[in-house]
Amino acid sequence: MKKIVSLLIALVIVAAAFASCGSQTPKENDYTLSIGVAVTETLSKNKIAETAATIITDADGKIVLCRIDCVEYTAAYGEDGALSTVAPISKFALGDNYTMPSGSWAKQTASFESYVVGKTQDEVAKIALNGGKATDAELVASCTFDITDLINAVNNAFKSSHKINFKSSATEFKAGLSVVSAVKDSSTDDSKNAKFTATYSAAITVNDAVILAIMDCAEADLIGVSEEGSSSLSFAGTKREQGDAYTMTSGAWYAQADAYAASALGKTAADIGGLALEGVAGCTMPYSVYDFKAGLEAAVKGAR
Repeated sequence: MKKIVSLLIALVIVAAAFASCGSQTPKENDYTLSIGVAVTETLSKNKIAETAATIITDADGKIVLCRIDCVEYTAAYGEDGALSTVAPISKFALGDNYTMPSGSWAKQTASFESYVVGKTQDEVAKIALNGGKATDAELVASCTFDITDLINAVNNAFKSSHKINFKSSATEFKAGLSVVSAVKDSSTDDSKNAKFTATYSAAITVNDAVILAIMDCAEADLIGVSEEGSSSLSFAGTKREQGDAYTMTSGAWYAQADAYAASALGKTAADIGGLALEGVAGCTMPYSVYDFKAGLEAAVKGAR
């Protein structure tokens, strides 16, 4: 009996040795993560729309993964005569509750996300349009609305000067993109004004654990809002686009956002709720951390 057991152990060791000899360390590839926001205004209707895209590109500049979302705000008066400060929900978060005559925005946008995989910045920019709508039969079959803002958001992600380069041996990534918005009545004695803030959080996961995260924020002011529907826009670019020009007493916004994003690394959907609201090294902004935490939680739980 001992001889049989010994023989079995020997066979296992030999099999393991052969397996070890045949295996190779997975090759790490170079990737880049970036985020971009396209702002479109319809000032005759006191309306602003922001479309955000986060992309992973490979060493050849081709898209490996793309996620897009959009949030719209229209400055409107409440019964008390004050501007409404109800924060809007993004179109992707609304899912099938946000529909157009042509169908679900979320489902059609997901088709566009898949369509641009494998494309370079130049190829995305050259997607043929007619009145803002795609003309390519493959894309038209599943995405029939105006995709101008989607293309612009992806292009802005390509153009971002604040990219994150990383190496990974993973063959499949998942990603989530979320929007946390807020509206503030910033009216003065002379003008009805509304400040619309949207914080965008993207999380990349491999085997359900976060390997990378990135955030951006857009603050736009609608100035001179009137009941007839007329305003002007004050927007200097996203905080990440402004770079070192957007600083606070505690430092550059993007550097602090990156510090908070680092606290999400390794977290899964099950434990992402444990992100701290204070005491994160390198991030001392007292109010933004609430949006960072909520945004990263939503992004990780919505990774697909």
